[in-house]
Amino acid sequence: MEHQGKFVGSVGIAPLPCSVSDICELQKMYFLPEMGSFGMVRELTLHAIKLYESLGFEHIDNALGCTGHGDYEYKTLKAL
Repeated sequence: MEHQGKFVGSVGIAPLPCSVSDICELQKMYFLPEMGSFGMVRELTLHAIKLYESLGFEHIDNALGCTGHGDYEYKTLKAL
């Protein structure tokens, strides 16, 4: 992610452990500490949720595989 011409964050996507081989998850989001003071992390998360919904991702009740993120409130899935 870029802000005012400076690299300020990135994400990590990888296959979902303990699941079928064709499922991946957004595993990590990294930002420089000063980005939190601009509210950019929250804003990016909200934009990502809207993007997923517009691309046909559907909200699901339970996590799939061994995510280790059982408390995360935004779980989505899209069959390809």
